[in-house]
Amino acid sequence: MKVCFAVEKEEGLDSVVCGHFHCAPMIVIVDTESGNIVGLENKDLNHVRGSCDPVLALVGNHVDVVVVHGMGIPAMMRLFAQGIEIYSAVAGTIGQNLELVKHGRLHPLSLKDGCCGFQGQGCKRDQVCVGRSTCGGDSCGSS
Repeated sequence: MKVCFAVEKEEGLDSVVCGHFHCAPMIVIVDTESGNIVGLENKDLNHVRGSCDPVLALVGNHVDVVVVHGMGIPAMMRLFAQGIEIYSAVAGTIGQNLELVKHGRLHPLSLKDGCCGFQGQGCKRDQVCVGRSTCGGDSCGSS
């Protein structure tokens, strides 16, 4: 299984998972079968608001799972269309979250869990989506 994480800085399994996929400068893919870890620059970092394309960010690398703190609904739809599952990260490192993925202990996300944005405030790397966000209310809280 290939698992993708959005991170601020690539430090292998010690990389801290970024608050929101769309503004993470790096993507890390871990192959749970081979143990191989690949760090990639997020090629979709400077996209227009609301047009985050995690498939483009993956630079042609196939993954089975994406583990994130928060992601917008359009980005989630692009991943689901590719058959990619999305799980809610817990605070901490890739290594900590990877163990939870392997044991089925992370919450799977659906479109009802998607973020509707940061109410025009732009990228907030230290914020994560919490609960069921609605476009009319505050959908983010500090990590």
